[in-house]
Amino acid sequence: QIERSILEEKLDLLRKDTESQQTMLNALLNPDPEQPLEVQSEPVQAKVEVSLNDLQARLQNLSPEFLIKLIAEKEKTLAVDLAKKELYPDFTASFQWQKTGSDFPDYYMTAIEARIPLFRSKRQQPAIAQANLELKSSQKEKEATLRTLESQLKNAYLNLTTNEKLVGLYEEGIIPQTRTGLESSLSAYQVGKIDF
Repeated sequence: QIERSILEEKLDLLRKDTESQQTMLNALLNPDPEQPLEVQSEPVQAKVEVSLNDLQARLQNLSPEFLIKLIAEKEKTLAVDLAKKELYPDFTASFQWQKTGSDFPDYYMTAIEARIPLFRSKRQQPAIAQANLELKSSQKEKEATLRTLESQLKNAYLNLTTNEKLVGLYEEGIIPQTRTGLESSLSAYQVGKIDF
């Protein structure tokens, strides 16, 4: 009776968990959350055909989180380059021509402007230092994101391969052995060699 009560408790918990998962799947698939989930056939265990190294290589090319961090790092690199260019003089040349009419000569004007950074230690050097620090911060964030994603991928891969092994163990070992033991006990009980 105690064993039966324990099994009933486990069954109730599994039913609750099944309904919860069904509601979540319905929410993802977008029908009514209370609609029963239709299972077409028995689930088929898929074989893991890709290695963890291949998945980790794909992670850097396909993960939106990592790609966002990579773009942010490139942006910070360009900001450092731009801050360094502020150290150099900036020259601008312009030419202007205006036709004034037949009685007057045409009007020509040439201009050359130069912006020379005189106070490097007050403006440009701190801007370069700030841009470098932002670049280092962006690089560290990218590395941290990659390590987190690789860890999550490895955990998911290990869960998948472990579940694949367990399904194989149940299908090839535990269930057939239990079925054989049950049939043997049932035969022995039917002929009276063991009692109930």
